[in-house]
Amino acid sequence: MFIFVILIGNLNPLRSIQFEDATPGQDLEVRVSIVNELGRDLENVRLRAMGLDIDTFDARGTIDIDGKDSTTKYIYLPIPKYTAPGDYYVKFTLSHKDFRRVKYREIRVV
Repeated sequence: MFIFVILIGNLNPLRSIQFEDATPGQDLEVRVSIVNELGRDLENVRLRAMGLDIDTFDARGTIDIDGKDSTTKYIYLPIPKYTAPGDYYVKFTLSHKDFRRVKYREIRVV
């Protein structure tokens, strides 16, 4: 008999995070792909994006993903008018009552 164990700790449903360069005074559209590999329905998942060295934030809540399904969500990060050109880090967090996963991405303000 073989027993396979998948550790939830190693799974990260945050798959791809895509965006273009940002412009001060405009919203940066971010496309986030989420894949449910847990094999069970996930309800009330929350997606957040927070600038670490730039003043920006957005969140999406109450995301439901059926077992083995995927979804794409959009987050719109307001880029303050006073933001100087350069590279800035944004923290993306996907959370549920059973897990929390984080990815960091660098955005460029032109």
